[in-house]
Amino acid sequence: MHTRLQHLPWLGVWALIVAKSASSFAKSDSSSDTGTVALNDILVVGLRAAQTSESVTGSQSAPSTSAVLPINIDSTDIDYLPSLNLRYQLLKSLYLRAGVSKTITRQNFDQLSPSLPLIRNTINPSLNQGSAGNPELKPIRSDNFDLAVEKYFNPTTSVYVTGFLKQVDGFVTTVSNPEVHDGFTYQVSRPQNGTDATINGFETGYQQFYDFLPSWLRGFGTQANYTYIDSETPSSILGRNVPLQNLSKHSYNLIGMYEKGPFSARVAYNWRDTFLSGVTNIVGVGALPVYTRGY
Repeated sequence: MHTRLQHLPWLGVWALIVAKSASSFAKSDSSSDTGTVALNDILVVGLRAAQTSESVTGSQSAPSTSAVLPINIDSTDIDYLPSLNLRYQLLKSLYLRAGVSKTITRQNFDQLSPSLPLIRNTINPSLNQGSAGNPELKPIRSDNFDLAVEKYFNPTTSVYVTGFLKQVDGFVTTVSNPEVHDGFTYQVSRPQNGTDATINGFETGYQQFYDFLPSWLRGFGTQANYTYIDSETPSSILGRNVPLQNLSKHSYNLIGMYEKGPFSARVAYNWRDTFLSGVTNIVGVGALPVYTRGY
C-alpha cells in the first residue's frame, strides 16, 4: 500500500519574535586550607538578576474557520536567581559537594512560532497531522537541590554518587488535539506549560585511565554512569499524575577513551528507558498518553 502525503502552506502566515535580555551577577566565595591540599573547602554564594523582554507579533489561523487572527504579545520578566555551592573535604581524597540554586529556562524560538505546517494524508485522512508553536508559552522555573560524594583514588580515577531534587514550575509538554483547517481535520501538536512538578533521583559514575599499563596502552580509559529519575506532575487532560515528558526513569552511558600525546578518541554507547513523549486527544476515544520505547 502506498501512502500519499501532501504538504500544505504554513497557516501561521508569519511572525516576528524578538527577545532582549540583560543580567547582572554578584558572587562571594571563601575557602580554607586544611594543610593537605590547598583550597580543600570552598563555599561560593551568588545572586543573578535577569530581565527578559519578549515580543511576538504576526498572525495565526483560527481552527474551524478560515479567519486569520492578529498576534501581538509583549511580556517582561525580572527574575532573581540565588545560588550556593559548597565543596567540603570529609577525608583525604573524599569530598562532599552540595548545591542549592534557582534557575530559569527560556523557550526556544521555534516553540513560540505560530506557524502551522500541515501534512494531509489523501489515503487515510485520520493520519492528517500538523504541528505549531505556542506564542503564549512561559519560561520554566526551577528550585534545585544537589548533594554529591566524590572519591579520588588518583589523578585519573574517581567515582561519585549524586542525589538531586528539583521543584519545577511550567515544564513544557506536547499536547495533540484534532483541529479543522480548510474543511479537513488534522491531529495538531502544540507545546504548553504544565503545572508544578517534582523531579528527584540520583546519578552514579566512574572514570579511570589505565595508566598502570605499559607504554602506549596507558592512554586507554573508561567512563560509565547511570541515572535514575522519578518525576511526577498532575495532568488535567488525563485526570491523574504522570511522569514528566521526555524523561526516562533509567539511563546509562558507557564510554571507551584513548588519550596519548596528540591523539584522542572516544567510543560511546548510550541507552535510555521508555518515556512519556506526549498526550493526544482522539475523537471518540479521548485523551491518551503517548510513550516512546527505550533506545
